[in-house]
Amino acid sequence: MTTPESTAGAVRSVLQGDASAEIPKVISAAKDLIDNLNSLTGSSGAVGASLANLQVLTGRLNGPGGALTVPMKTQIANHLQRFSSFRASDLILVWGGNNDAFIQFGAFSVAAAQIQTDAAAGRISADEANLRLFQAQTAAQTEMKKAALELSGYVKTEILAKGGRYVAVFNLPDSTLTPFGSTLPPTAKPVLSGLVDTFNLWLREGLTGVAVKIVDQNTPGKDVYLNPARYGIVNNTAPTCDAAAISAITRGAVTDGSSLFCNSTAGAPFYGLRAGANVNTWQFADGVHPTPGGHRIIGDYVLAQLRSFGWIN
Repeated sequence: MTTPESTAGAVRSVLQGDASAEIPKVISAAKDLIDNLNSLTGSSGAVGASLANLQVLTGRLNGPGGALTVPMKTQIANHLQRFSSFRASDLILVWGGNNDAFIQFGAFSVAAAQIQTDAAAGRISADEANLRLFQAQTAAQTEMKKAALELSGYVKTEILAKGGRYVAVFNLPDSTLTPFGSTLPPTAKPVLSGLVDTFNLWLREGLTGVAVKIVDQNTPGKDVYLNPARYGIVNNTAPTCDAAAISAITRGAVTDGSSLFCNSTAGAPFYGLRAGANVNTWQFADGVHPTPGGHRIIGDYVLAQLRSFGWIN
């Protein structure tokens, strides 16, 4: 990596912005949710239909076949324990918060399902149901704000303060633009998107004026999803890995098609692709994770950003 020297006291600016300028957008999204609360809390409410999908996803994150890495804070601590600091020439890419969004959306969905049940049974009024749903969404957004500020804190106190110099922090893509997201009803999608937007807002706020670069994954991710052919993608709605094949591979232990248990080499153990799938031209391996083709698109974009920073040739 070729890294240009900086003069003493130089600061690499991040995307500047005032968090308060974005708050009306968050409030507007909340109002849009309230406008749809009757359909959410009805006896055949949409949240109930999507709850099963959320429980599978969040259960996998917390279970033995779930998130197979340690928290970001621990990853940084492990590095510092081994090397004591970061070198001035290290390229440090930070991407966290996706699982926080899914976990908080799962918590909201559990709360919404109970509210739906109570409203349908007449135990609470429609107004009370609306209030409780708003409170549940607000609680989830508060946790996303906390997660974003914690991450920005780690960047400042555990990476930059420990010698990190070339630090790029990625924000979150819109999690509704995935096969999993496509299973959500229209009234629930704004909740998940709102959690992502809340995280991105406070991540930017926490890193304003700090010597890092923020790499936007949200805007380009939307372009890839809406214009897949431009990026060589022919399918971005169906997972490449076959849930039935993976269930057979794991003897029923994994039923949601997790790509953790999916080999794309024909004839190899754990081969789990669905018929006709191509890991280079289909975007998603499972409900939310990219294929090698999906990762290539992300990698090409990040490489272009690093070059624009002057960090690499």
